[in-house]
Order: sequence, then structure tokens, then C-alpha cells
Amino acid sequence: DTRSGISASGTSHTLHGLEEGTEYFITVTATLSGGDGRGAADTLTGGGSAERSITASTMTAAPSAPPTDVVVTVESSTSIAVQWGPVECRHQNGEIAGYLVRYGEEGSSEEARSVQMVSGDSSGGITTVSGLNRQTIYTVQVAAVTSCGTGEYSHLETIETPDDVFLRLNGTVIPNNGLLNISGIGSTDDTALLCITNRPPPSGSFHSGGDWFSPERNRVQHTDVPGFTRNRGPMVVRLKRTRSGTPTEGIYHSVIQDSTSTYETVNVGLYNSGGGIVTLSGGVTFTLDSDSQFTLTCISTGGPATTVTWTRDSTTVTQGTQTVLNDPVTARYTHTLLVRGRREGTFTCTVANNHPSQSSAELTVTAPSPPSNVSVSQNGPTSLLVT
Repeated sequence: DTRSGISASGTSHTLHGLEEGTEYFITVTATLSGGDGRGAADTLTGGGSAERSITASTMTAAPSAPPTDVVVTVESSTSIAVQWGPVECRHQNGEIAGYLVRYGEEGSSEEARSVQMVSGDSSGGITTVSGLNRQTIYTVQVAAVTSCGTGEYSHLETIETPDDVFLRLNGTVIPNNGLLNISGIGSTDDTALLCITNRPPPSGSFHSGGDWFSPERNRVQHTDVPGFTRNRGPMVVRLKRTRSGTPTEGIYHSVIQDSTSTYETVNVGLYNSGGGIVTLSGGVTFTLDSDSQFTLTCISTGGPATTVTWTRDSTTVTQGTQTVLNDPVTARYTHTLLVRGRREGTFTCTVANNHPSQSSAELTVTAPSPPSNVSVSQNGPTSLLVT
């Protein structure tokens, strides 16, 4: 609430420097110039009122600035999500009626770009742009709209759609070049968390995505363990947690990333060398363009798992197999999921055990693969056999 005052003579005055599309409260006060020789203003008193108040609005105009905080993310191989914040209040110039999302392939002219109208208010908005080409770089801009026109477009945001099938693992977008976010819970002071790629990428291209995080989202100490590859890949990260006198139960997670190669599988593990409760949870949230299948495999050591839970689209499912390995205290649980057609969904596994000497859990995610050896042959005059 900002107030200001001016002195004026006569019976009219024009107020300048106001904001467009804004309501103002105006008070006019009649004054007399006193006889003190200094022109002091004395408000009229006596019969009648010396003040009159009124509200009035300036004319609406197109916004004079773009929406803030425009973010573009991949949703599938043919769609992206666009999110934005509000236009600054002083630049809205009236009531925001909606937004225009302008997009097109990188390098295309303005005339060749598409525009999508999105309803919304002054708080910002979000929308999905679909029907895009795979493996194509797009640029995106957003502008706000009032009843008087379209405002300025935001700076160009650039994004590339992936090729065909891609995954989201534990809420992290996974194009075919691989990115994994996995969570685990342990209850002892000496716990190793492993993130291992099963297909070693080209030399030098594999690296840690940063860092282990505590339940409070603070970075915690981690080190590489030389020579501990378990024949699965080049990197293992070990976390030593030492909170003196208190259990270290809590969710810890890390991100691993490979910027150049494609994963067949990604393996993660959680180990308590002194035994105790271990719970490991992970899986995929998928957007598929065709028939695909992928596999979750978890391994429990120290003894059979206390619980193994498979969940598909938030519903517990019982399918899956259990295989006891040569080691009598190790058990493997596998579930292969076949998804037909275009659809979205989630598929997760949670494995828990509690053994006095050593407890561990591993989870392997095998990426989707299309059906193989597809062939078509004639099967009579009016039919074809597809295998």
C-alpha cells in the first residue's frame, strides 16, 4: 500500500507515472492558504465535508515483461513439460488471462513455430507439449496475455527429445544415456552403499553424479573403494557413517551418471557389515511408446529376505520368482514386467532383511527392450502371420 500526495490548483489535474491496469484510491481535499505569510495549508472546517474519495483504474495493456523461471523438461520421446512462474506485478498491466507457449525446432523461423494457448492466472502455470519428433532439439518461449494483447516472450529455452523409450527411475528422468537415483535405509554405523553400472562405459566417461546426501539433504563423506568391482563395473562408493552413540537409520541416496553410453542394467546395493535392518527400494517410472519389457532383480544376503514387495502402479503384485543361490544365505528374487502399447506407469521393488552377522540388499534394473525377431509371413489370401 503506497500513498503519495501532490498540490494542485484549479479544478482538475492529471496524474502521471501510474501503472497500467491498476486500481487506485484517490482522495481530493480542499485547503485554504492561511494568513501566516508562509502559505501554510489549513483544511476547511465548518459545514459540509472538505474531502471526497473515489476509486479509479488505469487502462489495461499487454504485459511489459515475460513470465519468470521458465523450466522445460523431457516427459517422453515425443513430449516435453513446460513450467513458468508469474510476471512481476509491476509488469502485469492488468489481469492475466492466460499464456502462450511458442515452440519449434532449433533454428526454425518464428512463422514456422507452433503456439499453444494455456489458461492460467497471475501465479504462473504448467503444460505439456506433445506430438514432437524424437531426437530433435526444440526451443521454447512463454508469454503472458491480458485482454489487450500478448506480452514479451521469455528467453529461448533449449531441450532435446530422446530416442524412443526412456525411463524415470525413482523420480529421476532417465534418457537412454542413463541416470539413476536410488534410496536405501540402514541401521548400523558401518554401511556401504554401492552404485555400479553393469556395462562399463568407455574409459573416462563414467563418474559420480556428486555425492551422497543425508536425510537432511546435506552432503556426507564418501570414498571410492579400490578393487571392489564385483565384476560389474568400474565404480563403487562406500559410505562410513559414525554418529557416536546413536543409530544411523535414515534414507541416504546418491546419483550416478554416464553422459555417453547406454546402460543395459544398473546395480545398486546397501550393506550393513555388522548386521541389522536393511531396506532398499527402487524401480522405474516409465513412459513407453511400444511393447517393451524390463526386469527388476533383488538379492538378499545374510539369509532370505524378510520381505520382498513388488508394486505396479501403486498396487502390490505377487508375480515373480525366488531362486536360492549356491550360497545358502543368499536368495535372488526376479520379476520381469511386460508392458504392451503406449502407456505410463511405475514398477518398483522393496527388499528388507534383518540378520545378525551381515545384512545386505541389491537391486538391479534392466532397461526396456523391444520384442526381438519380429517377422511377417502370409497366412492365407486375406491374413498375415506376425511373430
